[in-house]
Parts: sequence; C-alpha cells; structure tokens
Amino acid sequence: MSKVNILIIDDEESVCTFFRRLLQRKGYRTVTAVNEEEALKALDYGTFNVAMVDLKLPDTDGLTLLKHIKSRQPACEVIIMTGFSTIKTAVQAMQLGAYEYLEKPFEDIKLIERLIEKASAVSFQGGKEEDEEWSELAKSMGFLVGDSPDMRRLVSLAYKIAPKDISVLIQGETGTGKEVLARFIHTASARTEQMFIPINCGALSDNLLESELFGHERGSFTGAGNMRRGIFEMANKGSLFLDEIGEASLAIQVKLLRVLETGEFMRLGGEKQIHCDVRVISASNVDLEDAMLRREFREDLFYRLNVVKLVIPPLRSRAQDIPMLAKYFVKQFNPTLTLSDEILDLLCQYDWPGNIRELSNTLRQAVALCDDKVILPEHFSGKLTASKPRPISNGQAAVASPAFAEAEPASSAPSLESFWEHYGTPEALSQLSDGELTQLLNSLRGLEANLYAVMRKKGLSSAGSEALRDSEAASIKRTLLQHRWNITEAARALGIARNTLHRKIKKYGLQNQ
Repeated sequence: MSKVNILIIDDEESVCTFFRRLLQRKGYRTVTAVNEEEALKALDYGTFNVAMVDLKLPDTDGLTLLKHIKSRQPACEVIIMTGFSTIKTAVQAMQLGAYEYLEKPFEDIKLIERLIEKASAVSFQGGKEEDEEWSELAKSMGFLVGDSPDMRRLVSLAYKIAPKDISVLIQGETGTGKEVLARFIHTASARTEQMFIPINCGALSDNLLESELFGHERGSFTGAGNMRRGIFEMANKGSLFLDEIGEASLAIQVKLLRVLETGEFMRLGGEKQIHCDVRVISASNVDLEDAMLRREFREDLFYRLNVVKLVIPPLRSRAQDIPMLAKYFVKQFNPTLTLSDEILDLLCQYDWPGNIRELSNTLRQAVALCDDKVILPEHFSGKLTASKPRPISNGQAAVASPAFAEAEPASSAPSLESFWEHYGTPEALSQLSDGELTQLLNSLRGLEANLYAVMRKKGLSSAGSEALRDSEAASIKRTLLQHRWNITEAARALGIARNTLHRKIKKYGLQNQ
C-alpha cells in the first residue's frame, strides 16, 4: 500500500496535535487545519485518503466540509468527530457519505487506529469495501441483503450504529423486513448475548399491551392470580423491538416516554419503581411525522425514538434482488425445485405491494402447486400475468388477489359489492390457496388500520370505554380464531390466565363458530 495521507480538521490545537503525533508514529503523513479556509487550501494542494473532520467549527460545520471533500476528492474517506449531543447529525453525515463517526473524548486509541486503517484501505479500493464486515454476520442469521446500493448502504449504516447503544427507528412498508433488520442491529451490538424481544403494538388492546410491556402484580386486576414480569423487565440488558409503534395509544405513549427518559417503570398495581437497561428499536409502516401533525403521536416520544432513522426501500425499488430472494425461498421450501427464466422475469416485473412477505407467500404457494422439477407461470394461478397492482402508500397491502384481479377490468377499481361477492362467504374463501388466504388476511389488517384512521378524522370512531371494549373483544376473538379456539394457546398468546380468558369470552359473548 502507498503512503497514507490524512487531513485533520479541528479548531482545537490540542486535538490536531494529538492526532498528528499518534498517526505519524504509525507512518502516516498528516496535514492539520483549524478552520474552513485552511481545510479548503489543503484540499487544493494535496490528495488525501482519510479526513478527520470535527462536526462543530467556528466558521462552518462538518456536513459542509464533508460535501466539499467528497466533491473534490471522492476517494477520500471522511470520519466525523463529534460529542454525544450531536450523534444524530453525525449519523446524518454517514448517510451523506461519511465513512464513520468518532465520539469525543477519545478513550480507545486502538479503536481509532483500526478505524483509520480500515478507512484508508477503502480509499485505496476506490471507495468500495471488497468484503463488508457485516456480510458474514448477515449470512449467519439468514439476512439476505442483496446487491441493491440503497439496501447495502442501509445495512452498512445499521452495522456501524449497532454498537453505539442508541435508539433506532425503522420505517418501511409492510413486509419489507423491519424485524429482520432490528434483529441484525441487536446481533451486531454489545447486547447480542442478551434477549431480543419483539412485540407488535398494534395487535393488543391498551390494557393487554400495558400488561405485556410492564407486567402486573398479583391481584392488580380480575384474573391476575400471579405476579407477571413485563417485557421491559425481561429484556433488561438486551433489546426490545416495538413493532408498529404508531398504533400505540397516547396513554401507552406517555408510559413509554417515561421509561425511555428515566429507565424506570412500575408494574400494573405495583408501588415499587423497577430499573431497566433496555435498548429500544422501534418500527412503523406509517409516517410518524405526519402522525405528530395529526396529534396522533407524541412529539417528545418521537424524538426519543428517532435518534437514528433507517428507511427500508420497498422491494419494487430493488428489483435486481428479486431473483436472489426468489431462489432462496424456493430452496427453503423445496430444494429439488428450480425457477424457470420466464418466471424470474415475471417476478421482477411485478410490483409486490406486500414486499418480501408477499414474495415468500407467493412462492410457497407455487412450490405447493408444482409437481415437476421446474416452477412455471401456471403454478402462480395467473397472479404474475395479471395486470400489475398499484403500489399503495403507508405500507397498506393490496386487497386484490389473483382471482379477483382476473374478475375485474384492469382499468377499474373494485367496488365493495364485487369484493364481498368474491370473498364474503366461506364457500368463496375455501377456494383460495393457503398463500392467498394469508395475503388476504394481511391485507384486511392493513385496511382495518387505515379505516380507523379515516374514521377518527371524520369523528366516526367509538369513544371511551366502548371503543376499548370493542378493541379488546376483537383482539381476543382474532387470537382465538388463530389458535382454533385452543384456550391454553390463546391465553398464552394474549398473556393472560386461562380462567381470565374464559371470563372475557363470556363477558363479550364470543362463540366458536
């Protein structure tokens, strides 16, 4: 490797002196600058492999210098130096092309030396890492990243912020793999040996969600026969994944904010504060900033969760990865089958409103229908040859299925009457495949969430205890149906005792139909 040239930009002379002495002992050539004028002059007269840039300077900022460096010397890798209070801006710098950021004060000299060595190696490779550090980790946990530049940049950023122990907000459409990315961040962090606990905030009523999050004391409510720890307590020293955080009520949001601010909470019915050390990774398929404007999401909680925001691209924007994903799923479902070239082309042309989850379910169905060694178009029940569905915003899955797409003209939107004509009876539903039934169920859940949002805007939603009662009854009934009315399994899924579930079934008049 040729001689490494490093530019150090910091308004503190002591910092410049520290890095100059440290790096010259390693054999690097160094140039220092204390302001923007000196930095630009150095860039005009020299070529650098690595630039160490302070985020706060008297006459400019690190983001501005980052743009100057990348425009003049694209192969120069930039390391941002920052205090903890500016980590969010430092992460923004990484999204703009910075290689990494360092927190002040500098305590781990070996870490700094390794970081500069890796950054200089990337510079000599033309800005590309031949073998990303995260690739083996992703492969070991079955995380298929693919070749899409947007996706690779996202995972690279996720890997770099994973050890920082800061809150992460993941946004993306339904089915893009938000939980997979959350697990990757946990696995790449110092908490990897501890528990990772996911919970869907939109799947439980307020009462059930609060008990699930914080636990309860014996006798705190009817049916609470024993003390039960919540997942904040169980995830101590580990990571907690709050999926669909936008579905949590304002009352739950207040309690979450307190835990994030103080690291303490009380069980339901408890009197003692319990301390927890939990890294929170949250996810949403709706725009939380829009929800804040509608006063449906607390602004203070948003900024607590949104220290770093990672946005997963939809599958339709990374079509180059579809063949790799498709072959992987087919191999998982049946290693003896292969996909024809015609099918791979059709898969890449389809819009996949349900993203990776829809792709997986569709291929599972095709594998089940294939009696030969090669999967052909006829094994997809006309889905891929029908008109392509329009992408639906806010992560809402398409309601149309293959049979429905064929029944309706491509240019017209399906009416409510025609929808229920196709799907309103058990006889019609029984004609759908397992994959289509799963897709339809996921679509209806997304539709339900959007219906509630529109009804709230129009003042049509039920208020007070009636809404809570309906929500809890619906949640219980849905769980019972999913577990085929197995009381033990349903109670375990709901986090309540069997006798409590029996009482609620009687209270709400639920019946096994």
